[in-house]
Amino acid sequence: MTVFTMLISGCAEESRAECANEPLENLLGTYDVTEASRYRGGLTTQETARERVGSEVSIDANHMISDFASIEQPRYEIECYSAVDNEGEVPDQRFSNFYGIDVERDSVKVLEVYAEGNPKGDPSHYFEIVNDELWELYDGWLYTLTKPRESQE
Repeated sequence: MTVFTMLISGCAEESRAECANEPLENLLGTYDVTEASRYRGGLTTQETARERVGSEVSIDANHMISDFASIEQPRYEIECYSAVDNEGEVPDQRFSNFYGIDVERDSVKVLEVYAEGNPKGDPSHYFEIVNDELWELYDGWLYTLTKPRESQE
């Protein structure tokens, strides 16, 4: 059991180190919603989800604006969470890997957005960081956010 605990601890430390190397400035900017994919049931219709494709999400030092949240003077943190779940346990926070999406990851990197007064560990909103995209999960839909080419250069 101790070896297993050490292996999990080692993965967690490696994940934290991976997150520490991600500069927050690289994630700030305006993103386009480029895709909407259903991953489970919800009240949002396919038509409504697809209408969101083409809209923008703004993430900057003064505000974070999405169709699902608007936060003035946000505080951002980048965190990594283990993607390895213990058999039979339901995690408190269910990221995309919980629903069978991109399950080969060892960790899930997350941009957490905190409103004024929110304690650490209780973000108002979050985005998964996957390669050079952000994923926003809402009501059974995964929205893929990408920066326009000209703002990536």
